[in-house]
Amino acid sequence: MCGKSGGKRCRGLFAKFSSFPLVKKIRYLFLFVICIYLLFFGLIYVLVIRNNLGDYAAKKNLNTLSAISGNLTAEADRISDMSILVMTDDAVISYLKSDQGNYTRAAKESVNTLYDLMNVFEGISSIYIFDNNLNYVTASRSVTTVFPRKLLTSAWSQDMIDNAGGYIITVNKAILGENGNPVSGDYMFRTKLNEPLITFVRVINDLGTQKPIGYLAVNLPLTILGETYQDHVEGDSRFGYLYYDNYIYGDDLTAEYNRISNHSASYSQKIVGNWGNERIISYYRLPDSPLTLVSSERFYAGQIIPTET
Repeated sequence: MCGKSGGKRCRGLFAKFSSFPLVKKIRYLFLFVICIYLLFFGLIYVLVIRNNLGDYAAKKNLNTLSAISGNLTAEADRISDMSILVMTDDAVISYLKSDQGNYTRAAKESVNTLYDLMNVFEGISSIYIFDNNLNYVTASRSVTTVFPRKLLTSAWSQDMIDNAGGYIITVNKAILGENGNPVSGDYMFRTKLNEPLITFVRVINDLGTQKPIGYLAVNLPLTILGETYQDHVEGDSRFGYLYYDNYIYGDDLTAEYNRISNHSASYSQKIVGNWGNERIISYYRLPDSPLTLVSSERFYAGQIIPTET
């Protein structure tokens, strides 16, 4: 068993062990059994238990990100419900079909309708109604500058056509130069304080002909993204949003996101770090949206657990 070269050494060790008192022999045998047990349990954990718990952690993580995504979808549904009220309002329809500018009775009544809806649907920064000539009426809680011709750019108009009357989601944030004027940024709206906005834009179709008669844009503060995951933040768990793969809100997890090599899937995750100090990083692309939710959570014994800070 020990081989020819080690035969003398094995016999020497056995003779030495035989010379030990009974109590000492029992003690060494007990330690030997414990070592064998720990080794066996470690192998079972690595080969079987940890894989099973890892599958559980992956499903739990996906469920969490799906729930957060559902919160944002619920917000979009709320805006959609409001838009139906806007698009069926007689004053709004009259304004969009009149081509008589912003000083008509229908235009004034449209503004009143928008303010009434803002009082019912809380958290909205501003609402804009554009006709096909890019004239517009608005209701706003903050001073906002608008660049209507953005609606005619190929990227925006094609996205709205592709969505067949559904919303396209954009994040508006101008990048300012030293003189305080915007120098770049894919934005259509800009607040006085240059606060980032998330904008829902859709085509308004005539109910009879189903032809476009205008556009609806609803602006909300970017803080609504934080509200989607606030109930899931525990310990040192971190969440953040990317817009076209660029960080926009929450924890900046761009580096963690880039550690996942495959970005083509709608959901992916990866465990990083040393054993006992691992984290599970994952991303979830929101359906029909340029937004990506990224998370980073503690991973221990195959389970995501909070760590006290």
